Amino acid sequence: MGRKLLLAGAFLWLFPVVGHGGTLHPPGSTLTLGNVSHNQSLLASVQNPAAGAAALEKKGGQYRFGILSSIGFGYEFGDVDNLLDELDDLSDLLDDASTLQDVEDIKERFDEALVDMSRDGYLKVQGGVHVPLMPIVMTHSLWQGSITFDASYQGQARLGVLDDPIAWDEVRGEAVTNTSLYLKGAVIRQISLGYSRQVWENHFGTLYAGARLKHYEGDFSKNVIALMDADDDVADVFEDEFDANQRTSSALGVDAGVLWVAHLYRLGATVNNLNSPSLSYPAIGTGCDSLSGSAQDNCNTAAYFSNRINLREKYEMEPQLQVEGTLYHPNRQWVVSASLDANPVYDAVGDEVQWFTLSTAYLSESWVIPGYRFGYRKNLTGSELSYVTTGFTLFRTFNLDIAYGLDRIEVDDDEYPRSIMVNLGFDLTF
Repeated sequence: MGRKLLLAGAFLWLFPVVGHGGTLHPPGSTLTLGNVSHNQSLLASVQNPAAGAAALEKKGGQYRFGILSSIGFGYEFGDVDNLLDELDDLSDLLDDASTLQDVEDIKERFDEALVDMSRDGYLKVQGGVHVPLMPIVMTHSLWQGSITFDASYQGQARLGVLDDPIAWDEVRGEAVTNTSLYLKGAVIRQISLGYSRQVWENHFGTLYAGARLKHYEGDFSKNVIALMDADDDVADVFEDEFDANQRTSSALGVDAGVLWVAHLYRLGATVNNLNSPSLSYPAIGTGCDSLSGSAQDNCNTAAYFSNRINLREKYEMEPQLQVEGTLYHPNRQWVVSASLDANPVYDAVGDEVQWFTLSTAYLSESWVIPGYRFGYRKNLTGSELSYVTTGFTLFRTFNLDIAYGLDRIEVDDDEYPRSIMVNLGFDLTF
């Protein structure tokens, strides 16, 4: 893949960066299966807060923990071809422009293109990792349910464009524009404690309920950098300036879920972030006179766009209802699953997401025969991107899942999917 794409994505791995809710990066096999609950995958057994107690398979109790449950990475481009190359070309042409005719030529090429870049052009990278040994799920008849501990990191970074007219400055004899790069990033640590138990049973099935308390701590960054002030290629600016202006904040969140388990099907619902917790971005475009150098330049540029961007932004994790359903073959190894986010929410960098997933899987009980799964996922709002997904489980321990975007984009004049996500992980049951 193109150098700029690799460079822009690789820097995310420099930070410890999957948690519940699915608004950043879907963890583990949920990338293929969606937010559905079943017992073979550890992460799939804790997405719904009620699912832990439904995992009891042994008389007395069961204990499950991750080795490295999930580590994953993804990228997503907006619907603009060669975005980074075009911005680099514009920056070079503006630097080299020495006559009014040069500026007219630049305007002819870029006036409409900049509007498209501002509306549709972006690069987003995201990733996540569970803390080693997490999650830990302890299901036992002694406490009549399941206790779940989890700790993970999520990360997102986004580069967008704020367009501004290109003009010729007669006095200074140079091209001028405030067209800028708009950078946003977040690294969120999440620690959670959950409890679930059986609440009702009849001859048709069993109803489980659960709740989860979460502590969020987020390092958020935000910056606006004028394209004419950028000394490096756009991809390098993305990497270097991602965390140049940071703020740390914390919040508590509460999830609740129910799960109906019958012999040949499961139905469940989860409400994430019932209390609408929020984390804060650093303020930009304010107090510029107290700054100096590039920090002051960036501050003034942000203030210039105050009518288009939020200078004092919060990431509010709005409540989201997720529903799930699973049908089992009588042998309990072949399954068909679907999950749906009933309402859209915004991710940490301000993009709207509402996932629908449909999958089929073979859940192998053998340590030798692998389990495998295939599926489809679509963001019903925002980017509206669609993916084909696949994954497999080896030795009931190792998981690998891939989501391959169906839309195409040109990067460095070669075609690639607009988005790809990849997860791998290890977990154990005893």
